[in-house]
Amino acid sequence: MEKNCPQCENHCPVEDLKCGEGRSYFGIEKGDRREARPERPEERMITLLRKCGHYLHHSVGPDADLSAMVNVLSPDERATLERLLEKCLGKWQSR
Repeated sequence: MEKNCPQCENHCPVEDLKCGEGRSYFGIEKGDRREARPERPEERMITLLRKCGHYLHHSVGPDADLSAMVNVLSPDERATLERLLEKCLGKWQSR
């Protein structure tokens, strides 16, 4: 889990979020300092996809070291993730 929030320039510690964007990003209600977990597995999966997409959209610039980003996964995991993302995207776009 991230230690600092990527939602604004303050980069608050997750334990002490100051803005609504950060609380929303981490699924924390105002005044609630614990992370709210989606109840259904589908919700958790979609929440993780959204968080990954948001991070990539807002925090990865054109000069980012993409190799370092994907090196957290083994080559087999990278290939599996790529196949799964292609499958999802193909199905979603064909609707």
